[in-house]
Amino acid sequence: MKEMLQIESLLLKRNVEDLRDLALNPDEYYISIQDNREDAKNLLKSLKKFRDEKDLFYVDGVIFIKIGWKVIIPYGFWDEISSLWPYLINLIEDYQNAGKAECSFPNQPITIEMSKLDSRFLLFSVDDNKLKIEEQYFISILLNAAEDYFTFLYEAIGELDSFEMNRINKLKAQIV
Repeated sequence: MKEMLQIESLLLKRNVEDLRDLALNPDEYYISIQDNREDAKNLLKSLKKFRDEKDLFYVDGVIFIKIGWKVIIPYGFWDEISSLWPYLINLIEDYQNAGKAECSFPNQPITIEMSKLDSRFLLFSVDDNKLKIEEQYFISILLNAAEDYFTFLYEAIGELDSFEMNRINKLKAQIV
């Protein structure tokens, strides 16, 4: 049986002062756009009142990735989530072209890497966390999560990043 891959976009709803508390109580710090879509929309709408329009796109959050019990991107690896998703899309594009790709988080010295292992598997690494996984399965789930994030942004604040959605659709079409 294939272990369940979980990719979840979470928005940071309050400042983090204690990483241990964050790890133990993530629901106190994050709102999941998948599990609490209305609350997440309301958070973005409230932020819109206090920020310049061009700054709204930059919202802190985490792309939490876990397979089985193994966490690949933990709660403590938050960054500008609306920048991190395009970075991951770039990573997939580069990987599709070269069989290997690397980038860093937008505002943290955390490295993300993808490299082809064989005809079926890739190695996905974030900092020291590594995951060997079936290539098509992983890329498909990652692209679906990216699409969900950009759809959420449109639903919440009416901003559709058609450039990113076009890139996602193009990459989905390449999955055999």
